[in-house]
Amino acid sequence: MPPRIQSVLLLVLALAVLVLASQNRSLRDAWLESEGKRAAPEVGDRVVNASWPAASGQPVTFPPLEPARPQVAYVFNSACPYCLQSIPAIRTIASTLAGEGAVDFVGVSLSHPAETQAHVAQHQLSFPVLINERTFWAEASRIRSVPTLVVIGTDLKIAYLHQGAITDEATIAAVLTAARAAR
Repeated sequence: MPPRIQSVLLLVLALAVLVLASQNRSLRDAWLESEGKRAAPEVGDRVVNASWPAASGQPVTFPPLEPARPQVAYVFNSACPYCLQSIPAIRTIASTLAGEGAVDFVGVSLSHPAETQAHVAQHQLSFPVLINERTFWAEASRIRSVPTLVVIGTDLKIAYLHQGAITDEATIAAVLTAARAAR
C-alpha cells in the first residue's frame, strides 16, 4: 500500500476514534443524568416530590405537589460539624422568613428519627423538620452533601442553592434575597 494511502487511512482512523470518544462521553453523561447520578443539583433543576414522616411522626409530602409559596429546605445530618456550625444562621433565616410569612422553611434531616428528634429539641429548632433517613428525596434531588440549603420556587425548580456551612452575614443575606425573589 502506498505511503500516501496509509497516511490518509491513518488520519481517517484517528478522526473516527475522536468521534467515537466524543459520542461515548455524551452517552455516559446522558446515562448519568438519566440515573440521577450527576454530581450535584444546579439552579434551575426540578426537585422531586416525595412523602415520608416528619419528626412529629405525621406523613408529609415535600415539596407540596402544587406549592402556593416558595419552599426553603435545609438538608442536614445531626452529627455533621458543619451543620452544627450553621444552626445560628439557620435559626435567623427561618425566623426571618417565618416573620414575613411568604416562604415556607423546612429542615430535612438525613439522620435516624431518634437522633433527629433529640437534635431538634437540643437546638430548639422552631421550623418543621422532616426525617429523610434513607435519603431517597435527597438522592433523587441529587443532594449528596450536608449541609445544603435549597430555595425551591412554586414551579418546583431550584432558585438558589448553597452547599456547606452557613456562618456569615453575606450568605444569610443571599439566602433571604433568593427566598424573597422566588415568591
